[in-house]
Amino acid sequence: MGACENDVTLLRFDPPCPTFEAVWAVFQEYQARLGGDSRIGRRLYRLFRRVGFSRIELSIQPDVHWHGSPGFDWWVQNIIGNVESARHGLVTSGFATAMQIDEAVHELTELAAREDASSVFAWNRAVAVRS
Repeated sequence: MGACENDVTLLRFDPPCPTFEAVWAVFQEYQARLGGDSRIGRRLYRLFRRVGFSRIELSIQPDVHWHGSPGFDWWVQNIIGNVESARHGLVTSGFATAMQIDEAVHELTELAAREDASSVFAWNRAVAVRS
């Protein structure tokens, strides 16, 4: 059995995007309110053990992008899409204002154009055998 899940707290942009980081934090809270777990990747070992797996091995899959690399623009646009997909819910629930979301998207859009910009993320992976 294998799984690859995320822990979205592992997402980093450089130069930093402070408004995006604040919106990303409330995005995670909003997801939790809806029943989701944006940090499930960090829990894979415990979850696998709980359901009876053994010989569990953990690893990470880095997802690293920088200005000029083939996936950088797509990666930034994907993150913008994540935020935009939750815009209505974030605003109506009071987690963020439309202005905060606009500024977060603006920061990421500007970041994508910067020649010194980069992003680091890591997927959490687990493989195991059912006991």
